[in-house]
Amino acid sequence: MRSCWRAALALLVSAALAGCGGGGGSIPSGELTIVASPSLTDAVTGMVHAYTTTYPAVQITTVFEPDSRIAERAAQSPPPDLIVAEDPDTLRPAGITTEPVHVARGQIVLAVPPDNPLIVRGLADLARPEVRVARCDPAEPCGAVTDQVLAAAGVTVATPQLEPDVRSALRRVTEGDADVALVYRSDAIAAQDEVIAIEVPESSVALADFVAAVPPAAPNPTVARMFLDYLASSPVRDALTRDGFRPVDAAAAR
Repeated sequence: MRSCWRAALALLVSAALAGCGGGGGSIPSGELTIVASPSLTDAVTGMVHAYTTTYPAVQITTVFEPDSRIAERAAQSPPPDLIVAEDPDTLRPAGITTEPVHVARGQIVLAVPPDNPLIVRGLADLARPEVRVARCDPAEPCGAVTDQVLAAAGVTVATPQLEPDVRSALRRVTEGDADVALVYRSDAIAAQDEVIAIEVPESSVALADFVAAVPPAAPNPTVARMFLDYLASSPVRDALTRDGFRPVDAAAAR
């Protein structure tokens, strides 16, 4: 866990604890289920660790799945307590009709092995038939964003390998099964020295919009909303930006 996350999360939890305990309010407790995009694995895991360390009476289960699976879970009864998805439309099966909290944005980069043996320098190289390209399935939000970026560059991938989420595409490269992956900058940064990130100008045409919301039928809505406030706070957003996510527009922020 990066030191910036530790500092930001420790500050938030301390402030929350002072506000909850100092005014005579009840300490949060109970079970909480959070379903989130795989691209948020590191961030949400860090936040959960900090939160449950401060509030040991809260037991949090995290599930990281692509948006298609998140939509399925949202439609279940009971639904998760908190949903963090890549696309606002994913929240509809949970009956969420209010405006969700915009958490961060994801911007596409190319992730290649450190030695980059096929000398991939940009999107145009993905049209070469010898280049194995791991990318998100077009049916997923990450795939739709990828399609828009490729279209802006006028590139058709010659040898695509479709994956359900960005982390799965990234693993294709780190495990040697692909020569390049189209991933979010944050995922490439999380991989540290396992890959090199190559920025592509065309990625500015389409950004993933990570949003969060508490379903109306959430089993533990009070604690879920507390965690949502925690997730949407300025220190956490700043930490997400340092980890490679794009910040949300001021108009979209809570």
